[in-house]
Amino acid sequence: TMAEVEYLLQTANQRVQLAADNEGAVAAMKLADERLKELADPSLYRLRALLADEQLALSSVPKVDIDGMAVRLQSVIDRLGDLQVLLAPEMKEEDAEALTINADETIDWQGALKATWDEVRSLVVIRKQEDGAAAVLVPEERYFLYQNLQLKLESARLALLDGREQVYHDSLTSVENWLSQYFIGEERDAALEIVKALNAEKITVEMPDVSGSLVWLQEKGGDLE
Repeated sequence: TMAEVEYLLQTANQRVQLAADNEGAVAAMKLADERLKELADPSLYRLRALLADEQLALSSVPKVDIDGMAVRLQSVIDRLGDLQVLLAPEMKEEDAEALTINADETIDWQGALKATWDEVRSLVVIRKQEDGAAAVLVPEERYFLYQNLQLKLESARLALLDGREQVYHDSLTSVENWLSQYFIGEERDAALEIVKALNAEKITVEMPDVSGSLVWLQEKGGDLE
């Protein structure tokens, strides 16, 4: 039975360290505590106390709704064709359709982002309004602006799913800047509100150290046999 308890505690630590899975770790710890309860051994009180503290620490870790955040990001991506460029006519329907990226395709996102941004920088010639507030883009420039915006959003979505915090926030910050500078309208306002809210959220959390119970058991193992 003590071997089973040790196995469950090892499982709990692996769930925390390798997968940041606090729910799975707590489930393993509860099973371990049930086994200890069945033994009714007063010498195991300290171990059960450590387990209780570690379960509480794990239960206090804030939950990140990755799936919900991914859905909100996808909703912005799906409505990119509705965005209106500042001081420019809306994109033609065939141009908007050309921007649709098949989610099933395998894409080198890093390479695509670099290539597209290089083309944007080479094509976009900034022409300020008289008040200097924003730029006017010709059709070819607008195409690459939409394209790069979509790639940045896709980059943020993939970083979210992979737990890459810095890439996630850097991508969304770029999206915020482009939406604010180059787009207008209610659709832009709605998209910008979602992007700002998502950018304000952390996608990773710091997991507590729950190795105390396992270390105690391993150190006392010989005395418990």
